[in-house]
Amino acid sequence: MEDNQQAQNSNVEIFCTRCGKKHPVYYKYCDQCGNLLQDTPPSSSPSPDDTFIKLVPYKNKEALISYYAGMLSIIPVLGLVTGLIAIITGIWGLQAAHRHPEVRGKIHSWVGLILGAGCILLHFVILFFWPPFSYLN
Repeated sequence: MEDNQQAQNSNVEIFCTRCGKKHPVYYKYCDQCGNLLQDTPPSSSPSPDDTFIKLVPYKNKEALISYYAGMLSIIPVLGLVTGLIAIITGIWGLQAAHRHPEVRGKIHSWVGLILGAGCILLHFVILFFWPPFSYLN
């Protein structure tokens, strides 16, 4: 009778709640991610880790650098350098996202590009045309 029960259990599968991999019911830990296994199928709602992965393009470093450099380009004087960095890495990030869509990062690249270019333009207007700082007068 025990052999019959083991044979039935070997056909039953359990799912890892973290990565979704199927395992035989007698596995205690997932061999892919090490998570403790439960005998319920993975839920359809995303875990916080999945949400983070979808929002932050961690595989597209150029897009992230562009995004943060674009944010830093708002700071006066520093913005001239970080704005240029945001523009260059934004272009690289868009190219990487175009070549490999799975890395994502188009929005981060565009935000970095627009902020970088806009802030550089704003800094030049302030430095050269605004009367208190104008070098042309």
